Amino acid sequence: MEMKIVYVMETMSIRGGLERIMSEKINYFADNLGYDITLLEVYSFRKERKGRGDNSESRDAFQISEKVNRVRLGIQKIRLKPLKIFTFLKVAKMVANEIDRLRPDIMISASLIGVIVLVT
Repeated sequence: MEMKIVYVMETMSIRGGLERIMSEKINYFADNLGYDITLLEVYSFRKERKGRGDNSESRDAFQISEKVNRVRLGIQKIRLKPLKIFTFLKVAKMVANEIDRLRPDIMISASLIGVIVLVT
């Protein structure tokens, strides 16, 4: 039986140490061990293209294997502005619903929202 693991990340568009380590683990489990991996990204940071006026979704800071299933909730988050508690709880409920739908054997969270979902 194949192990089903869901990783919950705020985003993979930030070029940081956590994102690098998580991308390496996710890719290793999917490519070398054949696990059924789903990457659940909560937030989407949109960057406005200069001179065009349109928005494009941010790209991954690190390569993610094609064997990894992706779920992007696409919730807009503006950097440096804290979420209001009502909005935070609404987002946590969306993540919980998605986890229920995916029914993983293991959920690994690198996001406060994922931790809240684990506790409830």
